[in-house]
Amino acid sequence: MNWDEIRDYQLAQLELIKMMDKLCAELGLTYYIIGGTLLGAVRHDGFIPWDPDIDIAMPRKDYEKVREYFANNKSERYFYDHYSTEKYHIQPHALVRIKGSHVVFKSSKSRYEPTYDGIYLDIFPLDNAPKEKKLQEKQMKKIKRLKKIVYIKNAKVYKNNNLLMKLSKRFVSLLLTPFSFEYLNKKMDKVMQKYNDPSAETLVSMASHYSYWKQLMPKSVYGTPKRIKFEGIELSAPAETVDYLTRLYGDYMKLPPEEHRNAMLNIFERVEYSAEEK
Repeated sequence: MNWDEIRDYQLAQLELIKMMDKLCAELGLTYYIIGGTLLGAVRHDGFIPWDPDIDIAMPRKDYEKVREYFANNKSERYFYDHYSTEKYHIQPHALVRIKGSHVVFKSSKSRYEPTYDGIYLDIFPLDNAPKEKKLQEKQMKKIKRLKKIVYIKNAKVYKNNNLLMKLSKRFVSLLLTPFSFEYLNKKMDKVMQKYNDPSAETLVSMASHYSYWKQLMPKSVYGTPKRIKFEGIELSAPAETVDYLTRLYGDYMKLPPEEHRNAMLNIFERVEYSAEEK
């Protein structure tokens, strides 16, 4: 993908977040833009120029209400991608995808082909963490182990993998055939929600690729969402935006070296559309 194609991808993502913002307002649900999306809003007034993704997080009860909504309201335009709707759902969180689009990756191919693999917005659940450090460590290790099993089962191969590596990945993946992605994701969900009680003091976005410890934050960091400008519109953000970004990125206003700004260009090859979407 060149820079113009990256921008087109970003604008498609903007459609998704506008839809989710409107839906959450109508249903009275709380969400927050997080990670690189929030960083982009603060540092660039919108997308980080070299990053097309949009990520949001929701308190678990609201996250589940979104799942219920899409289960009861089928959409011609969007697909709610979750282990309850997609046999080969490999993510530990939900996504909303644009039907009729197909994202082609440059360097990797998975063993399993999902029903929909188009442009997507990530939706992460926010769960309470236990108060004791030992219990936090135990929870973190269980989630990490389950994520690794899903990754191995998916048997993602890269273009630079030699034949032996490809065959080894496929063999180990076959050994995990009895364990469906739904089974593994349900187990992960159970671990994430184990300490969801009103007295908990901290929240964790446990499905995130960031570490458990970076994501372990006082509830007040999220708090009552505040509205923040993003690409000319207003979206919901954590109440303590500076605290959140500092915990994740340190000096978050500092730009990364130029050689680190092309990661997305090296991941995505192109986006294809069905005839109806062109």
